[in-house]
Amino acid sequence: QSSVVSAGGTATVATGDTVRVSQGNAFKAVLNSTSDAFCIAGNNAKATPAWVYISNQGGLQASTVTDCPGSF
Repeated sequence: QSSVVSAGGTATVATGDTVRVSQGNAFKAVLNSTSDAFCIAGNNAKATPAWVYISNQGGLQASTVTDCPGSF
């Protein structure tokens, strides 16, 4: 299950919360298959690298991780 939101938009994530995104930013939120962990990937075309947070893998990931993994 995933939700993608880009510049100036909003998305409703699994909890029903709304996420607002500033212009130029894009985020993807993914819940794992067992619904006990999540990943949020955020990026901006003017900035590198992307920011990736994986809840069951220590939080914020190294700069070499650029997107949510297929399974985590």
